[in-house]
Amino acid sequence: MRRSRTNRRTLPRKLITGLLVSIASLVLLPCAVATANTVTTNFDDFALGHISGQHGWRNATSFDEAIVPVADYYPGGVSGFGTKAWRFSNLMTSGVFAGVFSPELNPPTTENGPDTEFIADFSFITAKDQAQPGLFISISPDNGSGGRMSLVQLIDTAEGTLVRFWDTAADGNFQSHDVAVLPHGVPHSIKFWMKLHPGPNNDVVAIYIDGHDVGQRFTSWENYYRHPGINEPVPNINSLLFRAAENNGFSETNGGYLFFAPSTTADAGSGPPEPDVGIDKTASTTTVHPGGLVRYTITARNRGRATARNLAACDRIPREETFVSADHALRRIGSRRCLMITSLAAGASMTFHLTARVSRNAPAGRIDNTTDEENAEDLTPPPPAPEPDTPGHVADPKPTPEGGASVDVVSPSAPPPSAPPVTG
Repeated sequence: MRRSRTNRRTLPRKLITGLLVSIASLVLLPCAVATANTVTTNFDDFALGHISGQHGWRNATSFDEAIVPVADYYPGGVSGFGTKAWRFSNLMTSGVFAGVFSPELNPPTTENGPDTEFIADFSFITAKDQAQPGLFISISPDNGSGGRMSLVQLIDTAEGTLVRFWDTAADGNFQSHDVAVLPHGVPHSIKFWMKLHPGPNNDVVAIYIDGHDVGQRFTSWENYYRHPGINEPVPNINSLLFRAAENNGFSETNGGYLFFAPSTTADAGSGPPEPDVGIDKTASTTTVHPGGLVRYTITARNRGRATARNLAACDRIPREETFVSADHALRRIGSRRCLMITSLAAGASMTFHLTARVSRNAPAGRIDNTTDEENAEDLTPPPPAPEPDTPGHVADPKPTPEGGASVDVVSPSAPPPSAPPVTG
C-alpha cells in the first residue's frame, strides 16, 4: 500500500461520553477452537509471556505485549474478565503492515463465498486507571497478512479513550468518524458487524460500543482496493489484526490496554440492521398563479431497522420560486433550505412545512420542487485531521433527490373557455 496525504472527512457523531454497560459474564469456548466458524479466545488458558505461537496467535514483529495476570493491574479483578488478559501498547512500533494476528477462520468471509458476514468483538480496559499520554493502537478485520478491510483506533486522551473509526468514500478515499470517548479504568467492548456484497461500494459495517449501536452504517475498505491507483483484489477476512504503528511519545512501561475474550465469526447472515430514510412531499395546491404561495409538507421517514443519525432533509428551491417561511428552523445552504435531524429512530418520522412564492414572471408550465436526504456533516467542510496509516483521497458523491412535488403555473389573464353554442 502506498501512502499519500489525506484530508479528514470526520463525522462528529454525538460522542458516547461516560458510556458503560456492565459486560455480562461470557460463555467462552475453549481457546482457538472453531465452532460454526467461530473462534473465541480465553486467555486464561495461555501461558504468561508473549502471545505469539500460543493457540493460533501470531506476532509478525516485536511489540510491547504479553499475557499477564489481571490482578497485577486490578487487584479486585475486572467484571467480565478472567484471571489473565493480553496487554498491548505502542511502546514498541512497526511501520510495516504487520502486527499481532488472532487465529484464522476457515473458510473466511468473502464477497462471493458462502460466508459473507463477519462479526468480531472484544473486551478491553486501560492498563492504568488514569491517562496514558501517547497511547495509540488500531484493530482491524484482516486477511491474516495485512490486508485490512476496516479499522478502529483506540487513542488515549485526558477525557478517556477516543474510539475513531475509518471507512472509505465511493472513490476509495478514507473518512474518519469519532464515535465514542470511554472512561479510563472501566471495562468496555467493541463489536464489528460487517456484510460484504459482490461488486463495488456496497459493503455495510456497523460498530457497537458497550453493546450500543453507534447509529450509523459505514463502508468497508473495498473501495480503496478498487481505486485505479491501487487496483488490488479485495481481501477476504479471517482474523483480527492488532497494530502499533506510531509511538506518539508513549513511554509507559507495563501500560497500554488489557484485552479479553476476542471472538471472530464468519457466517452467511444478512448483516447488521440498516436505516432507510426516505422523503415524502406534497404541495398544498396543484395549480398556482404567478406571485402566488405554495405550502409544501415534507416528511423524512426511517423505514429501516436501525436508528439514523445526523441527517439533513434539504429542500432545493427551484429558480422559479423564492423561500418565504417554514415552521422549523432551517439552515440555508445555497439555494437549499435544510432541516437538521440529529436522530431518527427506526419507524419514526419528522415533518416540517415550507412556504415558497412563485415568481411573478414565472411562465406557464410545471415547477418541480425536490427534497433529498443528505448526511448533515457533508454540508459543512470539516477541519483537516491526522491521516490514518494508509492512503486515501476524499470526495463526496452527489446526493440523489428523493422527494418531490410539482405545481402547474397558470396565467390569471387567460380567458375562460367558451361556453358551447346554444342551438334549437
